[in-house]
Amino acid sequence: MVQTTRFFTRSMGRWLMALLLVMLSSLATRAAEAYACFTPENTTLTFYYDDQRSTRTGTTYLLIGNAPWYDIRTSVTKVVFDPTFADARPTSGFCWFYEMTNLTTIEGLNYLNTENMTNMNGMFAYCSSLTSIDVGHFNTANSVNMGGMFCGCSGVSSLDVSNFNTSKVTNMYGMFQDCSGLTTLDVSHFNTSKVTNMYGMFQDCSGLTTLDVSHFNTSKVITMGSMFQNCSCLPSMWVAVGSWVMVRTMLTPAICSMVARAWWADRVRITTIALSRRIISML
Repeated sequence: MVQTTRFFTRSMGRWLMALLLVMLSSLATRAAEAYACFTPENTTLTFYYDDQRSTRTGTTYLLIGNAPWYDIRTSVTKVVFDPTFADARPTSGFCWFYEMTNLTTIEGLNYLNTENMTNMNGMFAYCSSLTSIDVGHFNTANSVNMGGMFCGCSGVSSLDVSNFNTSKVTNMYGMFQDCSGLTTLDVSHFNTSKVTNMYGMFQDCSGLTTLDVSHFNTSKVITMGSMFQNCSCLPSMWVAVGSWVMVRTMLTPAICSMVARAWWADRVRITTIALSRRIISML
């Protein structure tokens, strides 16, 4: 009887251990993961953070590497962020929507938490069919690279980046290039103390009628080429430059392309006003 009891106890222990292992294995395989699912029937790319990837209809992509859905970019007309994605913490948005030229709608962008994102290079680049992008809630405190973030978004007529924290950003190359639909853009709060590249930052923003960069700290900037080239609608093409350290070098023909079209180079002058503030203006 004693032996029978011991055998039963040992068997029950093994059974419970096996059951526990199965349960743990099941939990491991069903852990929440961040992924996107493309449904060709409605040409929608939806972002989820859950354990249901295997049940989704369509093609799924784990958020590993650089925009793994790039090959179907021109087939996407709508992007949706599911409420579950609010719990995801992606570290990169590099070229996520790059060249989605037929994308007309992004829904639920408020469910995208960007607090851990360091790379936003080309994130919305060449989304030429979008008319609006709601990035007012973006937490960009850890972002280092914003190069080409909105480049080629020619259909966007308004863009609120007034909440952007750019204190860690080093690259703003072509950030707003060819955003020709914008008439105003508030970058007056941008912290540019670590930026080294501003090449073409506002190039071909032909609809802009006002732009204040008077506070820009350019002490670490290496290149500013074509920064304001073809901003043809700015009234008399003026750019407040405040205490820019390069103000004395911007008058060479090569550097003047930063301010406007190269053929205007000989029409640039510096006017000194109160408190020795300098304004570069087109005559």
